[in-house]
Amino acid sequence: MRYAVVIEKAPGNYSAYVPDLPGCVATGATVAEVEAEVHDAILLHLEGLCEDGLPVPVRQARSRTSRSLARDEGVQAWPSHRRGLGSLPGGSRNVA
Repeated sequence: MRYAVVIEKAPGNYSAYVPDLPGCVATGATVAEVEAEVHDAILLHLEGLCEDGLPVPVRQARSRTSRSLARDEGVQAWPSHRRGLGSLPGGSRNVA
């Protein structure tokens, strides 16, 4: 499963959040750093849900804008390729 990630420019760094996973957030000094941090945050969030026996949320958020329009609005679009979650219960999922 792929999740939408919103990356925003903040004063002095970048922040990211996952609309479908409340509380799943990350920050980084660069876009590349925040992408790596939010990827790890998603993995930890989903692993925690599985360990607690809670359902893994299905993706609800959808991108409405193109990558260039998102960039014009100060939002960095998430790359279309991401690493999978491996052996988490429920099968292999892609994070993005």
